[in-house]
Amino acid sequence: MYSADFISRERVAMRRSYSIFLFAAVVVFLVGCGGGAGSTQSPVGPSVTGLAVTPATANVALGLTQKFSAKVTYSDGTTADVTSSATWSSSATAVATISAGLATTKSQGTITITAQVGSVSGSASLVVGPAALASIGLTGPATVQLGRTAQFKAAGS
Repeated sequence: MYSADFISRERVAMRRSYSIFLFAAVVVFLVGCGGGAGSTQSPVGPSVTGLAVTPATANVALGLTQKFSAKVTYSDGTTADVTSSATWSSSATAVATISAGLATTKSQGTITITAQVGSVSGSASLVVGPAALASIGLTGPATVQLGRTAQFKAAGS
């Protein structure tokens, strides 16, 4: 039969083999799961396939503001408003600046407004025209006699 020393060596060898097998199984599991604890993988879901900025073209008078909206389309067909979370930019900040979808005019001109989410972007055109007359103030005498003339002054802003 076998000696006690031989049986003891066989048990040690079997334990080593079992330990190596267990270690290999854990490594394969962690690689298949993306690394285990501390993994930066995120769940797979719909991806952004498009971004639309509306209105596509806006005309506004100098001194006024224009609101733009951004909406993404996902690969599963759903949409979401991302106006407040998109990164906005202006092709010419001397003409207009933009923040959270609100463009503020600075001078006359035509520029491109762009919204970006990740690597997907969309754009719109902004045309800034001359300042518009918002109000007219009239000053002059409170009353004028019939058949008489009076001078009035008008001031616009």
